[in-house]
Amino acid sequence: MNENLALLLAILYLIYRFKTYKKTNKIIEDRIENVHKPYFKRVRDVLGCSEEEAEKVGLALDKYLVPLESKFYKIDDSTYSFVDAGGLKGTF
Repeated sequence: MNENLALLLAILYLIYRFKTYKKTNKIIEDRIENVHKPYFKRVRDVLGCSEEEAEKVGLALDKYLVPLESKFYKIDDSTYSFVDAGGLKGTF
């Protein structure tokens, strides 16, 4: 009897985890589609590079806490700058 109850609880727990992870994955996919893709597109437009390279640069900038709302400007062939809404400026 105890084994059956333990098995039933384990199955219910797996179903619960599956449903919550499915919901979490949907939220993550929506965030990637609605926030990160436009960010990578802005980076790609400024840098004039491929989509894969823009994604690498965007993820590297995100790693250094460059806000996603930043505007990017090309200074010369190897130097770029960003300015966010709060006035934070930087070059890369």
